Amino acid sequence: MAHLATCRGKLPVKWMAIESLETYIFTIESDVWAYGVLLWEMESGGLKPYAGLNTTELIAELKKGYRMEKPNGCSDEMYQVMRDCWNPNPKARPTFEQLVIRLGSKTVA
Repeated sequence: MAHLATCRGKLPVKWMAIESLETYIFTIESDVWAYGVLLWEMESGGLKPYAGLNTTELIAELKKGYRMEKPNGCSDEMYQVMRDCWNPNPKARPTFEQLVIRLGSKTVA
């Protein structure tokens, strides 16, 4: 199921999947991308995602393959979960069911 944003009001650009930035269509897969950004925020202690990048720069960098760096103190395993959530191919991202299994009872903060 997908949702098309028909209002061109303010959108949470830094949490939006790369395909949603281009199409304004939101799916479960784009929600997984946003969840990866949320995990990054939690692991970073609440830092702002993509600090210093405006919307135009962010889109250009994401298209070139840029992803946020691993936060200090974040495990390699947790960072890999984030990276998987940010896969440029929406169908290659984990499902929320898979994320529940992978994360199990781990704390992310």
